[in-house]
Amino acid sequence: MPVYLVEMWIPKDGMEKQCLELSRKILEYVRSHRDEFKEMKSLRLFRVFIGGKPYFITVQEYEDLKSMEELDKKIMENQEYVRLIMEWKKCIDETQTQGLLLFDVLRELWLE
Repeated sequence: MPVYLVEMWIPKDGMEKQCLELSRKILEYVRSHRDEFKEMKSLRLFRVFIGGKPYFITVQEYEDLKSMEELDKKIMENQEYVRLIMEWKKCIDETQTQGLLLFDVLRELWLE
């Protein structure tokens, strides 16, 4: 069953441009090192306003929970990816972050 890891975050005041540039570098890194992220089916970045707050949402899609867990374990060995994530974390407001796991329901009825 497909699983989606959804991470919601807000940049620190005055750091939106820096956060977006670091997000771009992370997306480019994953794209250019696709073989190292083969468990991840897709990776997307969205902008959304919730209660007037300007959140960004990152959505990672996996075939199943096991695939997500496998990538999570091995990715910590990738020093360049970890470096990019640590830089990105410096520009986000960690008091305004949330993580969600989404699981398909009635997928056979979805319109795609």
